[in-house]
Amino acid sequence: MTVFSNETNEAVRDCTFDKGDCDKECNKCHESGCNTKNIIYQSCYQCNSSIKGEEECANIVQGLESKLCQAEIQTYDRRGCYVLKKGKSVKRGCAYELNDVDFELCQQDNNKTCSYCPEMKCNNKKPNLGSRILIHNKIYGFLLLLLIKIQN
Repeated sequence: MTVFSNETNEAVRDCTFDKGDCDKECNKCHESGCNTKNIIYQSCYQCNSSIKGEEECANIVQGLESKLCQAEIQTYDRRGCYVLKKGKSVKRGCAYELNDVDFELCQQDNNKTCSYCPEMKCNNKKPNLGSRILIHNKIYGFLLLLLIKIQN
């Protein structure tokens, strides 16, 4: 069995015969060596800027408290937090709630619409909009060069 402490964020693995029954913070299994799965209780900032009262979600999340992710236990491979920008909306949450496509997208280093981080409460920064500014600068630069060529 695996017993998880919410206070210390640690998992203690043991045999069910050594501890007897376990409480609600315990994953019990019956096969030999079955308590090897990596688990963690994840805490992330969770908000959506398109919801009334959560508009500040689009900026730094001052005044918001992180929340324990809803899934009782998140596996190691789907732990973490994210910040996702879609149109004018910014959503922050727990990585396990993302579909597979968005999860992979958020893990890409060069992605400017979504960011992923594996640590606790790590999704508190303003989304990086650098690529949008860069695209606008390239367009303006191209138009300026075109205008100069036309005048010559």
